[in-house]
Amino acid sequence: MDLKDEHARKAVEAGVKLVIDSDAHHTNHFGVLHYGIAVARRGWVKKSDVINTRPLREFLGGLKGAKKGVKA
Repeated sequence: MDLKDEHARKAVEAGVKLVIDSDAHHTNHFGVLHYGIAVARRGWVKKSDVINTRPLREFLGGLKGAKKGVKA
């Protein structure tokens, strides 16, 4: 929950793509993803604005500095 909802909205308005994660250090922590999703919803972030909602090949291709031809 590092990003506030109003900042998420401004980021999307500026064309920034976001990633929602749990910042998990253990598999038991994956349950906190709903907090990041809630912030995104309050900031009117759409699925198309979140790169880790995409298929793996598209996700990897969208990463900054991704090598061309990476096989997923």
